[in-house]
Amino acid sequence: MSGYRQIEQPEMIRRRCVRRPDSSWKKAGEDMESSDKEIMDRIAEQEKPEQERPEQEKPKQEVINESLQLQKAVWVRDEIERRRKEEDALLDQIFAEQKALHELNENVDENMKHASEGRRYREEMKERLNRQVYAMHDLSEDKMEGMREYSNAYHKGFALAMFLLSLVLCVFCGYLNGIASQITLAMLFFTALQGAVLIQETRCFLVWKWICRLAQMLTFPGMLVLFIGNELGYSYYERALKYSLAGAFAFLALTMAAYFLYDPYRTARDRIRDAKSTIRNVERIARKQVKKNQKTRIKEENRTQKQQDKEESRAEKLRQKEADRAERLRQKEENRAEKLRQKEEKRAENLRQKEEDAEQRQERSDQKKEEFLSRFRKVKASDDIPEPADFESLPEDDTKSAV
Repeated sequence: MSGYRQIEQPEMIRRRCVRRPDSSWKKAGEDMESSDKEIMDRIAEQEKPEQERPEQEKPKQEVINESLQLQKAVWVRDEIERRRKEEDALLDQIFAEQKALHELNENVDENMKHASEGRRYREEMKERLNRQVYAMHDLSEDKMEGMREYSNAYHKGFALAMFLLSLVLCVFCGYLNGIASQITLAMLFFTALQGAVLIQETRCFLVWKWICRLAQMLTFPGMLVLFIGNELGYSYYERALKYSLAGAFAFLALTMAAYFLYDPYRTARDRIRDAKSTIRNVERIARKQVKKNQKTRIKEENRTQKQQDKEESRAEKLRQKEADRAERLRQKEENRAEKLRQKEEKRAENLRQKEEDAEQRQERSDQKKEEFLSRFRKVKASDDIPEPADFESLPEDDTKSAV
């Protein structure tokens, strides 16, 4: 019963405090009724937990507040819930980032596909235009391909022929002068150099490739000049041998350097450097964009917070204004009701006063009648005037005449 009284008593007090609006107040402040109801509902919600709390739970709550173990368990539970909420928020953020990255990857793949298709289309257009130009000059694609193959085959065949002739010259020189002779060793060195140039011709720069082809064409004639000078005993042989060997060693060194310095992926490495530079630029731009987005988000949050504060202040002012208006209307209604009540009381007082005055007049008239009758009786007793049966029923004129 105590709990029931604790619950019911505020409701009864609130019902007594809330004044029921009459028809005029409903017409004047229909919008204020809803605001009053909201205020009362909010007050009821704030009071409800305290009202509905049984008295049996108070000792239990005191035990929980005073127990150290329970406080530790409550702290651990709150900490676990907080961490779980943080992990859920982080997981949602990761899912959102993965979704955004997936969409960006799809866009990048689509753009790369369009770029590759555009590059292939441009190459095909260039080749088609070249074929059309060659066709205008009576040069078909097969003929151009045959000319390129013929040029490559001619150079390869010429270099191979020079190499074979150099081998034949080495064999012939060794047969005439011996394997260990100076001229034979020089011929073998030049032949080996020619073979090395022939093998590594494809792994060198374009300029050095033409230099190698020129050396292949001039090596065998130089070997013939040295062989003839040695066999015929010309005076230029000694000087030519020294200079030719020095030039051959220098050419061999340059050829080896060109072979080892040649990088077929040089253009790819340049593209890799460009790609890394682009990646760094993208990362820098992304960091700037992230900072910009964070600043924009903070500005938006501040702007939203200011807007919310303004709206709340405006709503609070409106609520205060409506409350003041309702209070003024209530005061007016109370004053009007008080005036009506005072008017009714005054009217009732006037009616009561009139009734009292009428009663007093009636009493005075009755008293005068009694006095008149008593005086009349005295006169009758002295003069023996006959007493009428009903003096009050006589007309007023007869009474006056009798007096």
